[in-house]
Amino acid sequence: MKICMKCKRAFEDEKKVCDFCGEPLIEIRETDGVKKERIKKNPMAFAVIGIAIALVAGLGIGSLTMKQLVTGKNEKSAVQSVETDEENVLGEVKKEKGVSIEDEEEETDEDEVPEIKVGETWTVDGLWKVTINSVTETEERHTDTSYDGDKNPEAVYIVDYTYENLGYKSDSSGLGIDLSGVYSQIVDSDKEMGYSYYVYVLSKLTSPDYVPVGARMTAQVAIGVNHKGTFSILYEGRVEDRENLYDSKIYRVKFICEVKE
Repeated sequence: MKICMKCKRAFEDEKKVCDFCGEPLIEIRETDGVKKERIKKNPMAFAVIGIAIALVAGLGIGSLTMKQLVTGKNEKSAVQSVETDEENVLGEVKKEKGVSIEDEEEETDEDEVPEIKVGETWTVDGLWKVTINSVTETEERHTDTSYDGDKNPEAVYIVDYTYENLGYKSDSSGLGIDLSGVYSQIVDSDKEMGYSYYVYVLSKLTSPDYVPVGARMTAQVAIGVNHKGTFSILYEGRVEDRENLYDSKIYRVKFICEVKE
């Protein structure tokens, strides 16, 4: 049996062209129950079949017959089938890993910095936890420029905080967290950088020190800012790889130090 590519009419085997449109006919043969098509004298149809074969080989459209691909009737459904198959495969992979598509959309960037307010606790499992207990303003100032040069802050705040060593180990004596030290960046209410500030009242404060695993400590630091009001402390906690320092892990947090008027 032969079929016309243009008008889709069927003819007997002896026909070579369509009686209605004059287009060459396609000979349809059946071998072992599987339909195979041979295109005669129709380069356009040959190109269509070439594309169809590429789709079958590259995209796995096994559910479409060659005849359907040649006629183009299921071109749209073939693309939709491929997209559906890809989604199903991805879904199965995520299911095996215990991650759903919804969970993936809710995943956060590893570089996202959490914001912790006064009274809240920043916890890094197995390493440490830190809580800012209070932020209070002090009127204490010094006139000796040997301490802080010519710094003249508009406000000085005492930050009281507690940190606990949950499992941090180093070559030193343990965990030490200084919220006014080199691993801290202070930004005031006008987005200007703040700084550690020496005041005489520091003699009454407890400076941060190292604590071993399982211990905690409450310390205070004095911070100067050129603009009064709520400020922030961006702190970096580093966990060094003893074998390769370039593989050190950095944990970041932004403490929001709210100042009540």
